Amino acid sequence: MLLAAVLEAPEVQRVFRKGSRTNPQDLLPGKEMGKIQVLVASDYPMVRSGLRQLLKVDEAFEVLLAEADLGKGLPRLCQRLAPDVLLMAFATTSSSSLRVLVNVLAVVPHARIIIVGASESATFVRAVLGTGVMGYILKAATQSELFQAVKHVHRARRFIDPRLEQSLSDPSLSPTAGLKGQPAKRLSRREIEVLRAISLGFTTNEISKELDLSQKTVQTYRERMYKKLGLRTRADLVHYALAHGLAGWDKLVS
Repeated sequence: MLLAAVLEAPEVQRVFRKGSRTNPQDLLPGKEMGKIQVLVASDYPMVRSGLRQLLKVDEAFEVLLAEADLGKGLPRLCQRLAPDVLLMAFATTSSSSLRVLVNVLAVVPHARIIIVGASESATFVRAVLGTGVMGYILKAATQSELFQAVKHVHRARRFIDPRLEQSLSDPSLSPTAGLKGQPAKRLSRREIEVLRAISLGFTTNEISKELDLSQKTVQTYRERMYKKLGLRTRADLVHYALAHGLAGWDKLVS
């Protein structure tokens, strides 16, 4: 059981209400000065344990002890613990993995997330980045690459495994590829192109270059979509694209 859950138990709260001035939350593991708090999440206990042991080697990191799988409780756990970086290990390339990301970002929009994955599929990686994830490294990555990824993402800098650079430049991942015949009931064709680019992980600068638009125009299209669709975050847009077949993830393995 998480220490946080123990501290919230009625019998523990009663002890503190009887006169102690100590806030039970103060007993949770505190952040050491200058250290990066990392929460490791995976459906496999051995993977969680292995990643935690790797991270403990570098004194720059403070690894949270919470047991986190990729289930429905992960978003709320992230909200409660507020780690600096969430490190998630994916075993599959199913759309359910992407939904986990969307759900986490819906609850914690500014979460800084790194995925450790086995897939080198450019489409899948683009889809992951499209949710708002800032880092993706392969399971073949070295320990130093893992450390580098965490430090980059903690500084709000994107980190992509160097082995993926060539595949991510695949022309088939262009925002306009495969759009012919796509439904556009509430969005213009240009808005759909921007939406698809967002869902594929393109940054505003990349969308600007791919679609030959100014960055300000790209931002304007995004704001229009928020207003038209009643959405608020990038993750919301990705979720909408997924639900309406506009995400361009047709190559994903289910």
